[in-house]
Amino acid sequence: MAVDEPNKVDQVSVTEDGAYVLTIKDHWDWVVDFDHVQVLEDKLNAYLGFIESGEMAEHYPASQQLPTEIDIHFEFAPSELGLQFLEAAKQTIESGGYKLTWNIATQANA
Repeated sequence: MAVDEPNKVDQVSVTEDGAYVLTIKDHWDWVVDFDHVQVLEDKLNAYLGFIESGEMAEHYPASQQLPTEIDIHFEFAPSELGLQFLEAAKQTIESGGYKLTWNIATQANA
């Protein structure tokens, strides 16, 4: 599963402090910025749909009482356009009561 499979959740885990984390595994490079941003936006929207539709609660009942986070694992560092998109997406997602973070290879970036 990966960023270009919008109808699949790549990974679900629970942190030690009890947050549910939905992980996106992004293996695309940033050669074509706009295409990458569009694919990532589609995946994020699908994840939000999974959470907000109640489907996540059906599969993970305990998640209803715990914080939810979307975490993106990038294989390649985002371009400037990618970073601008991520910052805008972070604001939107966090205004909905969720958290958005991302990592590049082994670096934490958000």
